[in-house]
Amino acid sequence: MSQPRWAVVVPVKRLTVAKSRLRGALPGVRHEELALALAADTLRAVLACPAVAEALVVTDDHRVARSARAVGARTLADLPDAGLNAAFRHGAAQTPTRWVVGLTADLPALRPDELAAALLAAQRDPEGYAGSSRTRPARGPCCSPPRRASTSTRGSESARRRRTRRAERCR
Repeated sequence: MSQPRWAVVVPVKRLTVAKSRLRGALPGVRHEELALALAADTLRAVLACPAVAEALVVTDDHRVARSARAVGARTLADLPDAGLNAAFRHGAAQTPTRWVVGLTADLPALRPDELAAALLAAQRDPEGYAGSSRTRPARGPCCSPPRRASTSTRGSESARRRRTRRAERCR
């Protein structure tokens, strides 16, 4: 099975409110700088992944947008401004690729090869996949846009139910 090229949507909050649980975690490091560094590290790994066609950062923070564009990501204003899932849906609707996945911006240890493996696993099971470990995958939200056609060998009714479940998870 050949691997498709994916669009990765990465919602990022305004730096003043991003990663609030980490506030003060590193003495001498401004909180906004830490949150920006986490997002930048995540984006560099995403863009280095051969399975990724584009990274789309959904944010209203001009510093995040500037940093994202500097490493090669496309940016989109967070027009819904209604949280992570709304930002993901907004970004997914703006991608021209067939395969779309959402990632959070706080994955500084993400490696391109591990992301490629996870995306391949998601391709094999388009209902949704999120890996919790190398040996025990966990089910989770990994959505392609609702416009993605579902092909099924299990019959049209089964395909319709899977499309409906997938669309509901993406809401």
